[in-house]
Formats: sequence, C-alpha cells, structure tokens
Amino acid sequence: RRTGPGCAADAEGRLGFRRHRSHEVVPITACPLVTDAVAATGATRRHWTGAEVVEVVATSTGERAVLVDPPGSVRDATSGLPADVAVPGLRGRRWVTEAAAGRQWRVRADGFWQVHPGAPDALVTAVRDALDPREGEHLVDLYSGVGLFAGSLSAAIGAAGRIDAVEASVTACADARRNLFDLPQVRIHEDTFVDVGTLLHSTEGRGPPVGPCTCRQTGRRSPVTAARSGATGRRTRRGGGGSPIVGGRLSVTPYRTWAFTRR
Repeated sequence: RRTGPGCAADAEGRLGFRRHRSHEVVPITACPLVTDAVAATGATRRHWTGAEVVEVVATSTGERAVLVDPPGSVRDATSGLPADVAVPGLRGRRWVTEAAAGRQWRVRADGFWQVHPGAPDALVTAVRDALDPREGEHLVDLYSGVGLFAGSLSAAIGAAGRIDAVEASVTACADARRNLFDLPQVRIHEDTFVDVGTLLHSTEGRGPPVGPCTCRQTGRRSPVTAARSGATGRRTRRGGGGSPIVGGRLSVTPYRTWAFTRR
C-alpha cells in the first residue's frame, strides 16, 4: 500500500494519473493502492485548480501532509482538508516523522522515504543480514538520504567503528544530521562527488570496509544489497550499471519495493 502518492492535475484541477506514454491526465476519485490514512485526506475528491502536481504523504507515525506544486499555485489549498493535514508553506511543518528500525526519522515532507510502509524495516534487515557488520568496522553508505542505513547499523559497529554517509541532497543531509546527532561515529558528506576510494581505504585500523548503497534509477533510489567481495575481503555494494566500488567478485541482490509490484 502506497503512503506517498503523487497525482497530476488536469486543466480543471482534478487529480489523476497520466496515461501510459502520454501527458493526458485520467481523473480519479479514489485509488486502491493508497493507505486508508492517505484516502481519508479526501485530496482526490476536490479540485486543485492551478496546480500541476499534488502529493499526499501519510507517515508511519500518523502524520499527514499535502504538497502542492508549484507552491502557492492553489489559492484555497487547505480548504476541505482535515485539520491535522499539513500543507507546507501554508499550514503546519515542512517535515514529517517516520518510525523504522527502532528509531524515529525526520524527513522533509517533499523528501525521499520508501513509499511502501514495510520497506524501511525490510531493507535494513536485508542489509544487516547481507553485510553482517561487526564491532570496529568501517561502513560507507552511498546515497544515504536521511540516514536510515547509517543510523540503523551504527549499533553493530559500535563507538570504535566509523560510518561515512554520502548524500548530494542538501535537505536530506540536514535531516540526517538531526536524525544521527547522537551517533558520533557517523560522518555525513554533503557532496555531488566524493572520492569513494579514499573513504574505503581510510579505515585507520578499523577493519575492512563495508559498503551499503542505494542507487538512483530513472529518478528513484532503488535499494540494492551485495555480498562479500572475494578478491579483496571487503564487503561492498554498488548501484545498477556502475562499476564495483572495489575490485573482485561481487554479488548484487536488487529489492523492488514500489507499491505497484507484489515483490
């Protein structure tokens, strides 16, 4: 079930989805893929004249928000929405709270979080099982977002370990610093280009690097896990189509967690 659907608005302000390979918007009044919390906002049952896209967010902690793009394009954007539903820029906060892997996560309402409600916990478990991080090891988290993997695996490597979290999004890094402020072993690198080789080899006696990663495919982050690299003894991960972070044999396991699939 989808927790953050984005709908296009037609010329009359009705929400819907675009036809396959077309800009034509097919209006809807309900969607069977969304959670009850999303449906209860009633966003699809009103007109959003002036908007191009409207996204509804419902979090695992019960918070809800409606995002209107372009911002300020709908004059009465809060009209008809339940009082608890935030509309960033008009009512309520610009961020929401998610719960996963035993921690709470601050995420910008327009930021990235898995749309499938069970995906964060499932992916953290998969990465932990595949990598088996140990006390004192060095982890490199690429496309780290708001810090889900880095924060969830920090207990396994302990205070003697180190996690380098690399993320290009300024807002995601800001959320990650808030989410991981209590974990001094995590270093957040806000950059569009980071010399990963330098990070991997700067272990400072902390043991072989471990590298979780989420990669971008067609504009989305598609989580991937990988097994131990046989030639070097390092455990690594890579994104679709790219070269392995370090040399050697690499096994990659993709996870599709979009709400439109049954996987």
